[in-house]
Amino acid sequence: MTYTSTQLDTVLDNLSGPLPSSIFEEYIDSMGGTFEQQSQVVMVHRCSLSTDVDEYIVFPFAGEVKAIYGVLQKTIATADETIVFKNGSDELGTMTIAYSGSAAGDVDTVTLDTDHTTFTAGEFMLMEIGGESANDPQYDIVIVYQRS
Repeated sequence: MTYTSTQLDTVLDNLSGPLPSSIFEEYIDSMGGTFEQQSQVVMVHRCSLSTDVDEYIVFPFAGEVKAIYGVLQKTIATADETIVFKNGSDELGTMTIAYSGSAAGDVDTVTLDTDHTTFTAGEFMLMEIGGESANDPQYDIVIVYQRS
């Protein structure tokens, strides 16, 4: 699905609200901006926390992960939740979702290991969800990907 810059801003600003029920949505900003902005893809992956599970996302283009964000849909309890992001067996970074004071709309980020951010077309990224928390909230992972 292709969006204008203004439409994409609206979509990203409303990530804490309801998203389509599909697990994977791709938004491409193909109107205006610099060449670098035009070749960025924003991918949204919806998952559930509080369960120890591995999930995957496939990159349809060769490129590089530039940023990873997450937004919580409701509070979590018991313990902090972790998600480890990997390129093969190489770790990209870890996201920690704090349970103390957690609330719907909380945004988290990952500090990326830039040695492992490049992917080829058709390659997947592994997301290891730790399952440490309780309340089974939905969590939206937003990946900013620069096509090469």
